[in-house]
Amino acid sequence: MNIINLKSRLLRLSLVATLAFVVSGCAMIGPQYKTPETESLLSGGMLISDYRNTDEVLTEWWDVFEDDRLSKLVDDALEHNRDLHALSANLRASRANLRLARLARLPSDEISASVSESRQSAVGLQQQLGASTTASEQASAFPDVELYSVSFAPQWELDLFGRVSRQIQISKSNYESQLMQLRGLQLMVIGEVTTQYFQLQSLLSERQTLEGNIGLQTESLRIADALFKYGRGVEVSVFNARAQLQSSQAAMPPIDSSISQIEARLAVLTGRAPGALQQQLSSRSSATYITRELPIGELSELLRRQPSVRAAEHKLAGSVSEVGLAVSSMFPQVSLVGSIGYSAQQSEQLFDDNALQFSFGPTLSWSLNDLLLGKQRINAAEHRSKAAFAEYEKSILIALEDLNTALASQKASRDRQPLLESALRDSQEAARIAKAQYEFGASSLRDLLDAEQRLLQAELAARRGVYDIVIAQISVFRSLGAG
Repeated sequence: MNIINLKSRLLRLSLVATLAFVVSGCAMIGPQYKTPETESLLSGGMLISDYRNTDEVLTEWWDVFEDDRLSKLVDDALEHNRDLHALSANLRASRANLRLARLARLPSDEISASVSESRQSAVGLQQQLGASTTASEQASAFPDVELYSVSFAPQWELDLFGRVSRQIQISKSNYESQLMQLRGLQLMVIGEVTTQYFQLQSLLSERQTLEGNIGLQTESLRIADALFKYGRGVEVSVFNARAQLQSSQAAMPPIDSSISQIEARLAVLTGRAPGALQQQLSSRSSATYITRELPIGELSELLRRQPSVRAAEHKLAGSVSEVGLAVSSMFPQVSLVGSIGYSAQQSEQLFDDNALQFSFGPTLSWSLNDLLLGKQRINAAEHRSKAAFAEYEKSILIALEDLNTALASQKASRDRQPLLESALRDSQEAARIAKAQYEFGASSLRDLLDAEQRLLQAELAARRGVYDIVIAQISVFRSLGAG
């Protein structure tokens, strides 16, 4: 065969391969994924009146609290949190699997080279002919043969029924689902850091309040003891004052323990050893709750922002692709198989034109077993898809439930706070009057101690109420998938 004929054939083969590439993957049998309608889930429901749609939506919502220390903790957690590191590594593995699935569209190939020496047996032929030959005659009649060969053998599956395309879709859905899981974990870490931080601020505030009250109760005990020594008081007043002081002092160790636990938790969340943040977090923050309307955007955007919903949707899309894969498995696999190379008995003739050999053509593989089992595969995949759809709808309902719960908690906390602050003002005035009356002998020490105890409880409740609002607002942002 001359070189012109070879080029002509190779050109025809190239045209066939190009046409096959265009056709491959164009046809996908089976169901195609469409974003499900969610109006039926949203209709008939109602969020509490505290919610308002706004045009603004904050991504880094924790900056609204204007606390540099909190912002630094969030940045450290996003960079150093070990759970995020682990899930990020799994995500990179899933992305590699997606690339592998896409590479399945390319031809596979095998390059081989061999050198062999062989001799044909003369015994079988001698028995057939009934003749006897000597060893030298056999050697001359059947000489040793050397064979040199090199070859390149590509194989390319034509994705006529979408089998490879479905596998790519499944890998892509898995990757996007894990991407949303990572996003969800990031938001969870941010939410936990901010929640733990403000719980710590609440405890530090309680500790400061308790220390101030211990000072007042220490002074009351000093007065009661002095009056008793000079015969103007009774011993029971000393016991009552001391008992109240010791009760307040006994409340300090549990608060200190809780502070230590939260500091350790924040350290671990930011990738540090417990105790590493003790000095950094020892002082109180001036941050308080957001007084303006929360910038949380349109409620209709909730389903697009919430990672759990988006992850469930990607899993649903993957399950639909699995149904399509089961359908495509019932159809034959068509491949283009070829081989081109050189073969010669002498090494110096290996790459001569006459040593060229090639083959090319389509192959079809089909199993009757695939027809028998295909229907059951489809049936199983369809049921898994229905389960994935139920999980998707469930994720929407849970997201709405979480938002409604967070909004209700915020509303209750904000409605409660003015009453707590009013009770605090009244308790402060009552304690001032009780102390003045006691100093002038118009009331007993018991009345003063009771007033101071009510003041302590009112002050603790008012300070806790502020941070209850903050934590409720954090829950709103978390339930919206903001961040």
